[in-house]
Amino acid sequence: MIGGRQRVGSHAHEGSELGSRSRSTPALAGRVPWFSGWVAGTAAAGRRPLVRTGKGWCARAGFTLVEILIAIGIFSLVVAAIYACWSAVLRSSKVGKDAAARAQRSRMALQCMEEALTYARMSAANADRYWFEGNSGSDARLSFVAKLPRSFPRGGKFGELTLRRVEFGLQSGEDYSQELVLRQAPLLMDFDEDEQNYPLVLARDVQEMIVEFWDSREEDWIDEWTETNQIPEMVRVSLVTKRGLGYQARKVESTFLASPASHAVQAASQGAVPPGAQPVVPVVPGQPGQPVVPGVPGQRPARGGIPAPGGRP
Repeated sequence: MIGGRQRVGSHAHEGSELGSRSRSTPALAGRVPWFSGWVAGTAAAGRRPLVRTGKGWCARAGFTLVEILIAIGIFSLVVAAIYACWSAVLRSSKVGKDAAARAQRSRMALQCMEEALTYARMSAANADRYWFEGNSGSDARLSFVAKLPRSFPRGGKFGELTLRRVEFGLQSGEDYSQELVLRQAPLLMDFDEDEQNYPLVLARDVQEMIVEFWDSREEDWIDEWTETNQIPEMVRVSLVTKRGLGYQARKVESTFLASPASHAVQAASQGAVPPGAQPVVPVVPGQPGQPVVPGVPGQRPARGGIPAPGGRP
């Protein structure tokens, strides 16, 4: 026990002596071999070297300028990578939403045109108001009169005036592209300033609108309707739009076939009398001045006339 305590005491004494020497003398590495080896190993391992302070040798606190610059560079690379990924996600999302919006606009435009053609109206007695006109090409246009439901686009603007003239056409839009627009006006009125300057845009980036009409005499499709006082039996409309951006842009063609539900109402059915024609007076049996209809009882023939069979003389 005594020997052990003495050895422990001697080791403690040596440690305290070594510590006092390390604080008191700057040449400790030269007198203590293992200390100089430890310093060399530390430097070789890349760890911070020791510096001399007022209390002895200790590890240097803080970072060097090179270390700070390296840390900033690594952090900048990480932030740049995160920003690039996030920008790609946002860009892809925007492109997808724009493509979906264009496709939806094209479908809504075709549905709007088909609905209007279905409710087309024509009156032969007022052909100057009910004329039907359409053509294809760069200035494609489709104009006619229709009795539209209240749910039709911009229907709330006209209220109870459901019989309106509608006109579909192309006009220049943003970025030198073409737009499919809709204009409306009550039957006995012209397009107002709002409809002329600010029509309803149905589709954007329209490359071409092809309007074809079925000619029953030629039994073929024609691209211009000249019989303005008649409604064609069938109308086929093709809308070519551009989808995508840059080199990924492509043309998409959408087509629908519409058959108007009505034909021209003749003037006689509306009570109108063409110029130079005699008015048609309905025959009412039994009324004075009306001709005697054979076989109808209760009629009085004219004085001196012959009673009709079954009649009373």
